[in-house]
Amino acid sequence: MTVEFRQPAKRMSMNDRGHWSTRYKLTRAWREASAAAAHGLGRSPLKRGRGPCEVHVEFPVRDPGRRRDPHNTAPTVKACIDGLVDAGVWPDDTPEWVRVADPTFYKPDGDMLVRVHLVPLEDRAA
Repeated sequence: MTVEFRQPAKRMSMNDRGHWSTRYKLTRAWREASAAAAHGLGRSPLKRGRGPCEVHVEFPVRDPGRRRDPHNTAPTVKACIDGLVDAGVWPDDTPEWVRVADPTFYKPDGDMLVRVHLVPLEDRAA
């Protein structure tokens, strides 16, 4: 299962040293975009709800050959996962429910969509 949405703001980085209010606004934008996209999974929280999953986030980039440190995107990935929890995909984002794979970057063919892949943990064991 994949949740896709347009990048709502610039990606946050572990290296950012901005003002707390700027960080708050960016976090809120990413969290709300992720939650809104998750509502497309179903009308009710029961239909959106998932069991434990591995989460893999793909960020669109215009220049995929450029060197990037995927771990610097941790604040953005965290905001995306929090949005999914807000939408009722999981009851919490603890390791019991969510395991996060390293984020990756891709060059899109069309729209610059962030992709959040939800892979049920029972599928990973098979």
